[in-house]
Amino acid sequence: MKRVLRSVAVFLVAAALFAGCAGMKGGMTGEKEVSSVEFIGGAALKTGLIFKDTVVGGFSGIVYDKKDNTYYVISDDRSSYNEARYYTLDIDLSDMNFGDSDIMLKDVTTLLDE
Repeated sequence: MKRVLRSVAVFLVAAALFAGCAGMKGGMTGEKEVSSVEFIGGAALKTGLIFKDTVVGGFSGIVYDKKDNTYYVISDDRSSYNEARYYTLDIDLSDMNFGDSDIMLKDVTTLLDE
């Protein structure tokens, strides 16, 4: 369980770090260059948190969909607790601060081998 909490904490700190990026410049290829990074806070989800009958944790990747203003995070707990899955969540950075109350889980999707 400590590993799950540590993974969640590392993920959330990384999310906060990258969310605080400033001074982005667009290139001709649509790529972005980050000229500086600012730490705006950290958050941790409760160990053993259950969401829609799954144990939340083991996050290893995050991607942001700007169109839907939604974050997608993949859980890689190696199906120790539940099937392979990803979560959708909202992260509120409107005040440029980041803490526990800024994370809102929206949904979970199981990845099936079909």
